[in-house]
Amino acid sequence: MRKYKITVLTDLERDAGATLKSAIGLAKIIDGEIEVFSVEKASEIVHSENQLSAMRSINSGHNSFRKKMKNLIAPISEQYDIRIDSSFSIGNIKGEIGQYIDTKKPDIIVLGKRREKVLKFVGDSIIPFVLNKFKGVILIANNNSVIEPNKEIVLGVCLIIWGQISIWILQKT
Repeated sequence: MRKYKITVLTDLERDAGATLKSAIGLAKIIDGEIEVFSVEKASEIVHSENQLSAMRSINSGHNSFRKKMKNLIAPISEQYDIRIDSSFSIGNIKGEIGQYIDTKKPDIIVLGKRREKVLKFVGDSIIPFVLNKFKGVILIANNNSVIEPNKEIVLGVCLIIWGQISIWILQKT
């Protein structure tokens, strides 16, 4: 029997650990394998118009991004004894995510629920983009109630609303 491919899309910020733990909990329930994918905007790394400086910035950003991803994934992977692959890209966030989905064809995508911002910008959210792009199961993980790996599940509910699948999973506390 093949394993389900679970992709965690994250920006490696504050709540990325909680999102990753929910993905691990899901992977242990359905016997899945996890890959974490993250994209960094090129404009946030390159701050110079000089081509040589821009290349240095990209290389430096590449190394720091890889280290940041390793620092997030390694302790959680070790704690729950599960292999977690990772990859990242630098560029247009929506374009890179779309290309990743088309190339890797995951079975399930796990996203972290975004915190409300004081100022909302047009096109700021990735969740609607992923909902339109990916026609499979999408789990939007709540950062306050994580699907803890190795804990018993009490109830799971699956609803199909407007062609999208929503899953709610409750756990014993």
